[in-house]
Amino acid sequence: MAQRIVGLDIGTSAVRAVELTVGDGSRPVLEAYGQVGLPHGAIVDGEVRDLHGVAQALRRLWQEGGFREKRVHVGVAGLRAITRELDMPVIPPEELDNAVRFRADDLIPFPMDRTVISARVIAQYTDADGDQTLRVLVAAAHLDLVGSVAAAAEAAGLEPVSVDLNTAALVRALATDAGAAGGPEAIVSIGAGLTLVVVHQDGVLQFVRTIDLGGEMITASIAGALDLPEVDAESRKRGLAGSVAPDTRAVAANGQAVGELIDEVLNSVRFFAAQPGRMPITRLLVTGGGAQAMGLLEGLRQRSPIPVEPASPLSRVDIGQLPISPEEMALIDPTVAVPIGLSLPDRTGKPFNLLPPEVAQRASERRVRKGLVLVAGALIVLVGGLSAWRLLAVNSAKHQVTTLHTSIAQIQTVEIPKYDKAVQLKNAVAAEEKEPVPVLSDEVDWLVVLNQLGQIQPADSVVANIDLTATPPVASAPSSSATSSTSATASSTSVPSAEQVIGTASMNVTVPNLTSVTNWGQAMNSGTVLTDVLSAGTLAPQVTGVTFPATMNVSGGASSQRLSQFEEPLP
Repeated sequence: MAQRIVGLDIGTSAVRAVELTVGDGSRPVLEAYGQVGLPHGAIVDGEVRDLHGVAQALRRLWQEGGFREKRVHVGVAGLRAITRELDMPVIPPEELDNAVRFRADDLIPFPMDRTVISARVIAQYTDADGDQTLRVLVAAAHLDLVGSVAAAAEAAGLEPVSVDLNTAALVRALATDAGAAGGPEAIVSIGAGLTLVVVHQDGVLQFVRTIDLGGEMITASIAGALDLPEVDAESRKRGLAGSVAPDTRAVAANGQAVGELIDEVLNSVRFFAAQPGRMPITRLLVTGGGAQAMGLLEGLRQRSPIPVEPASPLSRVDIGQLPISPEEMALIDPTVAVPIGLSLPDRTGKPFNLLPPEVAQRASERRVRKGLVLVAGALIVLVGGLSAWRLLAVNSAKHQVTTLHTSIAQIQTVEIPKYDKAVQLKNAVAAEEKEPVPVLSDEVDWLVVLNQLGQIQPADSVVANIDLTATPPVASAPSSSATSSTSATASSTSVPSAEQVIGTASMNVTVPNLTSVTNWGQAMNSGTVLTDVLSAGTLAPQVTGVTFPATMNVSGGASSQRLSQFEEPLP
């Protein structure tokens, strides 16, 4: 079944998002795309430093981009988002993350209490001792990094459902079988503040390096050479390629910065190739907004011993739903590899997810609160509907009584001789006046019940699926066989006593722990109209707390007080 998935890239200079419709076996369809620039310094090394500015840009992105989905898959990059390989014995998949965390002290350069870890198996082999061994790829990020990105999305009204590495997203968006010989393929993404170098083989990450240089470094070089503000230097940089007579100082500064960046990229590729057991890289794909700098792609081609090609993530998706011209496609194609990759399913079936547990818990709590609001709204509508129905019935009875009173008055003043008819009409009036009594005698004032439930319910409990049912009270047995039918009728329509049961309430209750179950029961039994509170079902703690069904009786203290309005005898 096709589903709409949003990939969100919070980059150094801009926030970008794509919304894809992804179905089984079909080509992904690009439904929406948008990009909004960020203030300088809002993102530093992948970490959000200006939460308000980023959240404001995200809200504008959703307004202008036409995105329908608010659940987003977010990417992170930076020097505090890394991958490592780890060999370990074969263990069940559900125990993998815990086992990796237990052994991660030697691999991860961050404090473990401030690190989010996700792992997946990339190979299984037999070691020198003949034991089956798993090769595990570990993704780790500092909590400050992923927490700031998730907080910015939440501040904009979005719900982050996963946090993945931008490097993994690049592989999903651009990986090919170009290794016609099945060899590794390198992807270089040059952003504003960071350059990502990732090597994969058949879609499996083999090597990742983050270089803290990018397009902003080239802009800063030009700004220093020409003594210009960086905003003006950025314009000069973009105009170098098309200028007939470019400033020689700008060209020299651009060439020096581009050469430094090419050196770092090629050093990363050489480092991978020098590792024992590595196959030669078959091709180098280049993407990212910074890759448009003058001389960068040509310089890589001249100096790289392997073929260098520009990557096109848009060629992997169906863009027919959006009116994108070839010129617009050329502008956005280098910048959408990461958000497209974040929207695509992982080939291994288990993408990294570095979403902090507390963020997932907040999202769960928001969904619970939203559900409670909907339930409360439904209850209000239900109670209101029942009250309206009761009111219509009572008003109808009142109208009939008024009509009969009018008839009696006319008989008394005009048709006194017709005594028999007057008597019959008076008896009919008396009968009609009794009609509201059985209607109201069994009526439960549910607002009283809900009020008391809200007052005595402990603050740490959540009540859902409330079912309220009125139960006509059982009349007491007559004390003598000679009791008249009139007495029986009066008993059945009188106001129930405080001890009688006039209704039942059932609900599902969620509390943090087993101790809170007892506290909840004691609190419920302290009420005046809720009695015989009974909790049942499984009380074993779950991830979100302890959930159990509960039932209770509603006593006569919650009966309707409107009966007295209709018990005035006929004159």
